[in-house]
Amino acid sequence: MEIILFIVVIVLVVWLGRLSGRLDSLELRVRQQQLTIDTLKASGTDSQQAQTETALLRPASHGVKKSGSTVPDSSGRGASTPPTSSPLNSALVSFWAHLHSHWLLWIGGISLAIGGLFLARYAIDAGVLSAGLRVLLIGAFGCALVGVAIYLDRHRERFAVRSPLVTAAIASGGVITCYAILLVAHTTYHFIGPESTFLLLAIVSLFTTWLTLRLGIMLAMVGLVGAYLVPALIQTETPSAWVLIGYLQLVTLSVVYIAQRVEQQNLCRLALAFHGLWLLFAAVSVDQNQVVPILAGVIGLLYAFTLIPVLGWRLLHRHSDPVTVKDWFAFTTVSAGWLVASGVMVVFVILATQAWIIGLITAVFAVALCLGACRHSRLDGLPFVAVGVTAVGVVSLFGLSEYRSPVNMFAFPSVYTQLAVLCYGLFGVVMARRYPERLGYAVLPVIAIPLLLALPFSIRNNLDSLVPLYSVELGIYALISATALMRVSSANQKLCSNLLMHGCITLLLSLYLTDNSLTVALSLQVASLLSSARRLAVSVPEWIVKLAVGVIVLRLTIAPFDINTATNNALGDYWIFVTYPLVLIAFATGYRFAPATLQKWLVGAQLHIGALLLSTATCLFLTGSVLAWPLSLPTAILLSANWLILAAVYLWRAQSAGSASTLYKSYGGLLTGIALAFQFGLLIMHNPFLSQGVLPVSNTALWLVLWWLVPGALIAVISRYAKAASLLRRSLLVIASAFSILFINGAIRLLYQKSDIALSLSTGQTELYTYSVVWLIIAALFLVAGHQRRHVIISRVGLTLLLAVICKVFLIDTSHLEGLLRALSFLGLGGSLVALGWLFQRINAAATSSSPASG
Repeated sequence: MEIILFIVVIVLVVWLGRLSGRLDSLELRVRQQQLTIDTLKASGTDSQQAQTETALLRPASHGVKKSGSTVPDSSGRGASTPPTSSPLNSALVSFWAHLHSHWLLWIGGISLAIGGLFLARYAIDAGVLSAGLRVLLIGAFGCALVGVAIYLDRHRERFAVRSPLVTAAIASGGVITCYAILLVAHTTYHFIGPESTFLLLAIVSLFTTWLTLRLGIMLAMVGLVGAYLVPALIQTETPSAWVLIGYLQLVTLSVVYIAQRVEQQNLCRLALAFHGLWLLFAAVSVDQNQVVPILAGVIGLLYAFTLIPVLGWRLLHRHSDPVTVKDWFAFTTVSAGWLVASGVMVVFVILATQAWIIGLITAVFAVALCLGACRHSRLDGLPFVAVGVTAVGVVSLFGLSEYRSPVNMFAFPSVYTQLAVLCYGLFGVVMARRYPERLGYAVLPVIAIPLLLALPFSIRNNLDSLVPLYSVELGIYALISATALMRVSSANQKLCSNLLMHGCITLLLSLYLTDNSLTVALSLQVASLLSSARRLAVSVPEWIVKLAVGVIVLRLTIAPFDINTATNNALGDYWIFVTYPLVLIAFATGYRFAPATLQKWLVGAQLHIGALLLSTATCLFLTGSVLAWPLSLPTAILLSANWLILAAVYLWRAQSAGSASTLYKSYGGLLTGIALAFQFGLLIMHNPFLSQGVLPVSNTALWLVLWWLVPGALIAVISRYAKAASLLRRSLLVIASAFSILFINGAIRLLYQKSDIALSLSTGQTELYTYSVVWLIIAALFLVAGHQRRHVIISRVGLTLLLAVICKVFLIDTSHLEGLLRALSFLGLGGSLVALGWLFQRINAAATSSSPASG
C-alpha cells in the first residue's frame, strides 16, 4: 500500500510539473498580447478596438454579468448570455493557475491525509501504546490539523497566507484522519457503539461542510475523495452493511448540501460515482439476508441525487404541469441518480435466491419511485423505471429453482405478478384521472399490464395451468379499456385505452394461437387498431404500427423455413394459400384507415408478402414442398429466381416510396447480391455442363428456363434501375448476357440430348450446325437492331457474335468435313453473309432517303 501511494504522489508531482511548464508558455503568450495592446494604445489606435481586444484577453471578465443580457434557460428562468470564451475554459485556466502557484501545498495536503490514514492503520497493527491511547492521540492529531487550518484562516495577514489552498490542504488532512479514526474506534476496538459512531460521523460531516463554506471548494473535493476511500483503506474482520450504508449516506448528504450551497454539480456527480460503486460492492458481497440495509442504501441514493434536487430536502416541492418525455429521461444528475439506483437494485435482484427477498425489494423500490412521481411532473418517468425493475423481479421469480416445476395460480411468482399488474393499473388510472394532461400516467397501464403478464410465458413453457386465469384477467382488462374508451374525452386517454384494449386482446390470442393463426390474428389487430384510431380521431404512434408490421412480416418470412409450420397445420404445406392472403387482406383494410406515412409502409409489406406467396407457391407446385432444408437443386433454383423477383419488385417500389426509397433500394440491392452469389455457387457446385445427372429428369426444359433464362431477364430489368452508363449497369448487363448464353446453349444441347446437357456426352454434327445457325441469326438481329437504333454497343455485340460464329465454322464445324459437304457449308456461310450485307444496304438506303424528307 505504501508503494502504491508513493507512486501516486510521484505521478502527481510529474504531472503538475508538466502542467506548470504549459502554464508558463501560456503566461508568456498573454504577456506578448498585452504588450501588443499597449503599443496600439500608445500609437493612437482606436480605443474601442483596444478595449475589445483587452476584454478578450482577460479571463476574469468572463464571469461578469451585464444588464440586459439574460436569456431564458430550460427552466424558464433568466440566464446570462454565453460569453465569447466558454466559462468552463475560464474556470480551467483559473484552476490550473492555482495549481501552478500552489502545487506544493496540494502535495503537502495529500501527504498529511495519507499520514493520518497510516496513523489510523498503525492504531490497529502496532502494540507500543494501549489501543485507547493510540486512538485518542490520532484523533487529537486530526483535530489539531483542523484547528491549525482555522487559526491560519482567521489570521491570514499575520501569517501572510495569500491563498485559501494552504488552509484547505491542512484541513483536508485533519478531516480524513478524523473520519478514519472514528471508524477504527467503532469497528476494530468497539470503543463506541453504532449510534455514537453515526452521531460523531454526522458531526464531522457537518463540520466539514462548514469548513468547505469557509475555506473553499477545493476542500470539498479532497474531503469527498478521502471520505469515500476510508472504508477501503480501513478494513475490519467483521464488516457491517449497516455501518457502511449509514456512513455513505452521511457523507453523500453532506456533499449534496455543499454542492447546492456553492452551485457545483460536479461534486454531486463525483459523489454519485463513489456511492454507486460502494452500493454495487455491497450488493454483490453481503449476505442475501441483509436485504434491508441494501434497500435502505438504494433508497438513500435515490433520495440524495434524484429527489432532493427536484423536491427539496423535505420533499415538499410540487409541480403538476406536464413535462415532455425528453425532459423525463434527459441525462442530468437527477436521471443519473435513479439510473444508478435501478442498476444496483437489478444486480441484487438477479443475485437473490429467495422469493421473499425479490418481492420485498422490488415492491419497496417501485413504491418509492411512484411516490416521487406523484409530487413532481419532472419525475413522471420514474413509474416506467419501476415497471422495468418489477419485470426483472418477475423474470427472476419464475427462474428460481423452487419454481421449475409447473406453477399454479397461487404460487408466489404468479400472485406477485398479478398484484404488480393490478397496482400499476390502478395507479395509472387514478393518477390519469387526477392529472389528465400528464400523459405518462395514461401510458403506464398500456405498458405495464401486457408486459408483466406476457413475461412468464416468454421464459417458461410449462405454465399451462396459468392460462385460464391470465385469460380471464386479460379479458377483464380489455373490457375495462373498452368501457373507458367510450367514456373518456381526452384524446390521449382515448389513444391509451385503445392501445391497452388491443394489447390485451393480442396477448390473449397469443395464449391460444400459435404459428400462422397467431400471425393472422396480429395482422387483424393492426387493421383494427388503425380503424378504431380513425373512428376516434386519434393518431396512433407510427413506431407501434411499424413494429407490429415488421414482426408480422418477419414471422411470415421465417415460416416457410420452419418444418413445424406445415407439421402443426391441418392444411399442411397449403397453409400459404390461406395465411398469406388473409394477412394481405388485413393490411389492405388497414391501408384504408392509415395515414399517408403508414400507407407506404403497409404497401411495402404487401409487396413483400405477395412476393413470398409467389415464391412459396412456385416451390410447392414444382417441387412438392414449400421449402425443405437442406435445399435441393430445384428448390435452390426457385429461391434464387424468387429473390431476383423480390429485388425487382422492391426497386420498382423505390421509385415512388418517397422517404422510404433508400430502404427499398438497399433491400433490393441486398437481395440481388444474395441471388447472384447463390447462382454463382450453383454454377460452381452443380454445373450441368460439367456433370451428368444434375438436372431433374422431368420438365428439364422448364428448369433450364427457371435456372438461366428467368434470372437473366430479371437482372436485365434490375439494371434499368441503376444509373445510366454506370459501371453497375454495365456489369449487370454483362451478367444478364452470360445467363442468356448459358440458356441458349443449354436449350440447343437439350434439344438433341433429351434429358441432359453434360459436355461428356457425344455431340453430333447436326447439333454443331444448329449452334452456328442460331447464333448467326442472333448476331444478325443484334446488327439490325443496332443499326436501326444507331446504338454502337448493340452493333459491336452483333459483330462480336458474328466473328465468333465465323471462327466456330472454320475451326469446328468444317474440321471434320471433306469434299462436297465442306464446299456446301462454306457456300451456306458465304450466302448468309452476303444476304446480311444486302440487308444492311437496304436499311442504309431507306435511312438516307428518309433523311431529306424529314428535313
